[in-house]
Amino acid sequence: MLNNYTFLTDHSYSLRPISDDNDDLPLNQRERKTKKHRRSSNHTNETISTTNRTVSIDRSSSDKENNSLILLNSNDIPISLPTTSININTRTNKSHRTRLSTRTFMTNSRLQLGKKQDNKISSKTVIKSTQGNKKKKSINRNKTKLSNISLMDSIDILPSLSIEERVKLRRTKPIQSTTTTTTIIEEIKPRKINKISLKKPKISSINKNKKIISWFRHFDDHKKDYIQRLSDAVSIPSVSAWPDNRPEVVRMVQWTKSLLEKLGAKVELADIGEQKLADGTKIKLPDVILATYGNDKTKKTVCIYGHLDVQPAQISDGWDTEPFILTEKDGKLFGRGSTDDKGPVLSWLNVIEAYQKLNQSFPVNIKFVLESMEEYGSEGLEDLLKSLKNTFLSDVDYVVISDSYWLGKEKPCLQYGLRGICYFFIDVECSTKDLHSGCFGGTVHEAMTDLIAIMSTLVDSQGHILIDGMYDDVAPLLPEEEQLYSPITFDMSAYCSEAGVRRTIQNEKEKILMHRWRYPSLSLHGIQGAFDGCGCKTVIPRHVIGKFSIRIVPNMKIATVEKLVEEHVKKIMKTRNSPNKVSIKLEHGGNYWVADPNNSQYVAARKATVAVHGMEPDLTREGGSIPITLTFQEQTGKSVLLLPIGASDDGAHSQNEKFDISNYMNGMKVMSVYFQEIAKL
Repeated sequence: MLNNYTFLTDHSYSLRPISDDNDDLPLNQRERKTKKHRRSSNHTNETISTTNRTVSIDRSSSDKENNSLILLNSNDIPISLPTTSININTRTNKSHRTRLSTRTFMTNSRLQLGKKQDNKISSKTVIKSTQGNKKKKSINRNKTKLSNISLMDSIDILPSLSIEERVKLRRTKPIQSTTTTTTIIEEIKPRKINKISLKKPKISSINKNKKIISWFRHFDDHKKDYIQRLSDAVSIPSVSAWPDNRPEVVRMVQWTKSLLEKLGAKVELADIGEQKLADGTKIKLPDVILATYGNDKTKKTVCIYGHLDVQPAQISDGWDTEPFILTEKDGKLFGRGSTDDKGPVLSWLNVIEAYQKLNQSFPVNIKFVLESMEEYGSEGLEDLLKSLKNTFLSDVDYVVISDSYWLGKEKPCLQYGLRGICYFFIDVECSTKDLHSGCFGGTVHEAMTDLIAIMSTLVDSQGHILIDGMYDDVAPLLPEEEQLYSPITFDMSAYCSEAGVRRTIQNEKEKILMHRWRYPSLSLHGIQGAFDGCGCKTVIPRHVIGKFSIRIVPNMKIATVEKLVEEHVKKIMKTRNSPNKVSIKLEHGGNYWVADPNNSQYVAARKATVAVHGMEPDLTREGGSIPITLTFQEQTGKSVLLLPIGASDDGAHSQNEKFDISNYMNGMKVMSVYFQEIAKL
């Protein structure tokens, strides 16, 4: 039976049957199976004529009871009807022409396609018969829950719809009447997939097979065990900046070594020498853990870097809880090192354990490089990695680091760039001993006065560095780069709230991100040797050290920055006519790093992120520094990926550092799928 319809629209499309058991297949397999079904089925065609062309509705006679349809455009690409419902009235015994009237109206439910604020209008299209005014019967149809497919192409059906979604249409058994009514199910909201920062093909959601489902269930079932393990790690105050605390750092290394060995890893402790302290004494640097898990030559090898040391923390600093006692509150785990970087390091180990407990073969080989001096400039690690280039690192295929954070609190990201750092000490000495300000004030050149004068000339109130020549080597902002910032999801008010500030220097999202990622910055950190206790002390300190850092970006060079700072300090001291002894020292430095975010490892990580979070991650850079990142890239010659699992408000290095339980659990899930995707490369 052939029924013709006239559509009052310039768009052509067709409907064809597709069985329900195809829903979980990838798009290309689903279409092949559908075409095979069409060739083998005994079916009739219904033709829909538009003002421009004619396309067909294929209807299988073998599936009359429960006929599922999928809408395609003229290029044979699945799309959805931009409708809330469509009523098609046909006569069972005679062909006739109908007319399509279209009307658009506002609905309470908004399409969440692309940006959340867009696509506020959905439409309703109804096909009405123009064959006289005969009374028609209609029946109510049960609505069936719809599912969506990945977005593969942009089809412009109506102005209010600009991308595809899959829609299933449920047909009911025709009633014995001169008129039948078919109700096409109401519109659904597809999974939100926001635009990302770089132009690249979109990632389809991968099928969650039995293995993936078993991993996810295992992580959820063992949540308490993972929290307890993190609590044990946080309880070790492995502060690398406190020389007297070095035994605790060593204890953290031994604790992690034991855990790796229980998992079956081969562990070696690499000696990286001694650390020279400010007073000239030396202490042993903590060993670096080099661990190998798996040695299958047919598998890819992933090198994982992390660190076990933490920033200094005391409850007197303003913590609400004891910093080295993990405290759970409102779904958050508070404690020093919870997110930086003990939580992420343990996440990798928990994934290995999950595979073992589920009796599943691990898809890749792993090599761990875990240091304990990251918070103090990774002293000794660069030389170690250079020595391992042709041995431990020689068979590495990919490097991954989880030691950074999302841009916001809800949307995940992958990072492909970091700023570098130059950390300086300005040393000013005025006498051989502290002086009484009542006896000597106004008669001697004070060290604090000179130091404050120097530090006040480094940066202005708008964050602009005042050192001559500091911006000369900064890569210029090209129009192509400038366009990349607009699609990135970034909440300015949340950014201010997380920072605890009233407002930012810049008042536009793009400018904030640029000054965070691609422009240099200078920050003042403190003064050593000055009185900072409670009460009053009228002393003139004999010796003070000012501390500040400069974050560097492409194409700045550490040696050039060091020279410019030295020249600036000398110039300021000449204007002060002071006899005080002043020196400037580059305490430690690390280069910036930028990677290719479209390489295969980033694609694998994007797929893993979509599988867990149901959305594409933003591709971003980070304003912080992980100096060893560039060293890994240079020594292996392989792709380095930054895979953050912590949220922007985790407060690393700050009071009340925390790690959301949801991020902890989902982070492990992303890591488990990431390994599977890497194995496919």
